[in-house]
Amino acid sequence: MHEATQRRLLRCGFLLLCVLPTLGVVSWACVWSLPGHTARLEQQLRNRLGAIVRIDRVTHLRPGKMRLDHLQLIDPETRQPLAKIQSLEWQHTNTALQLTGTQATVPHDQWRRLWSLLQDRVLHQDVLHGRSAAMSFDQLTIETKAEPFQLYDLDGALYHEQTTWCADLRMQPQQNSSQPPLQISVRRERASEQPVTRLRIDTHSQSVSLPFLPESMHRRLCPNPAFHGMLSVTCDHGSWNGHMAGTLERVDLKAFVTPQLPYRLDVAVNLEIAEAEFGPAGLEQARGRCTATSGTIGRSLVRSLVAHHFGSAGEALTDRTDEDHDVSVQQLNLDWQISDKGLTLRGSCPADRAKEPAQQVAIVCDQGPLWIGPWHPTVHLEYLVRALVPPDLPDAHVIARRIQRRLPRAAPTL
Repeated sequence: MHEATQRRLLRCGFLLLCVLPTLGVVSWACVWSLPGHTARLEQQLRNRLGAIVRIDRVTHLRPGKMRLDHLQLIDPETRQPLAKIQSLEWQHTNTALQLTGTQATVPHDQWRRLWSLLQDRVLHQDVLHGRSAAMSFDQLTIETKAEPFQLYDLDGALYHEQTTWCADLRMQPQQNSSQPPLQISVRRERASEQPVTRLRIDTHSQSVSLPFLPESMHRRLCPNPAFHGMLSVTCDHGSWNGHMAGTLERVDLKAFVTPQLPYRLDVAVNLEIAEAEFGPAGLEQARGRCTATSGTIGRSLVRSLVAHHFGSAGEALTDRTDEDHDVSVQQLNLDWQISDKGLTLRGSCPADRAKEPAQQVAIVCDQGPLWIGPWHPTVHLEYLVRALVPPDLPDAHVIARRIQRRLPRAAPTL
């Protein structure tokens, strides 16, 4: 081959194999880095998620994979931030989507709005168009008025099982924990004309703080409640029901009943719930145990309970019938069961606290047993309300109604 021809071929090869691919890659990188591309991506995500999306920078790592830096979701109505993600890697194919993020943050007063938005777009509208998705985050922070609530090592999946859309999420409430993770699963069943949603939360053996509860629930439980156990909720045809089993820790007993209770009851209990069933009207039935090892209780409250057929007075009460001083609780162990048929109570303090084996001691104070059995098998809820709210108390009807709203529906109106 002539030398000039060889040179032409080499030059053509250089142009085709070196110069043109390089120019193509540079042009591709320039086009994808233009502000217009970021704006188009923000608009596409807004159309899918229903929230305003702001991205500081988009980096294309390779075809089908990109990194979004400083991603924000903003409520289109209030213009308040719903979530912030420091960095999110986005990789997609025709059948699957993989999301890997770092340091996600949700403001305390916006998580319900974010949950509603994701539920509507992801579960109800199938924003992924039938594809499956997997996601992982190293840390999720829920901002609170006190200190931030943090979850670690989040792993989630979205997928279809025939006519059911499934979402699973696993996370650790403690960093570098070796315990089984907290699990949340959501099922959206579309087999019938009216879809059914099922939610299940299982903390296994780990205790989880509940900073995202409404302010009213914090007032009813304690400033920093914690829970470990299982909760399941089913929403069907606009109605819902739920089941719970576990332990609520550090529950302020007076706030749990009502802060307007006219008796001294400064006791923080661990409320062990063997099972509880809820419906659209509220609590239907439950059973469990409440325990405490300290606190203060008024003798007048115990006298009122005894007068309304709830147990009998212990020696610490009968020996001081003329006194209404408060007493220090050393131990409270009370098994309970409540339904629309009434309330059943049984003291379960250790046997060495009782003078007789047949006694079922519920409360022990520094002077000895304060509240003991035998107990009536089941006492109607009317007597519970009357024991807690004296009829001559100002606003007795208002306080009684507040208590009744927390009881099964058979509790009567005074």
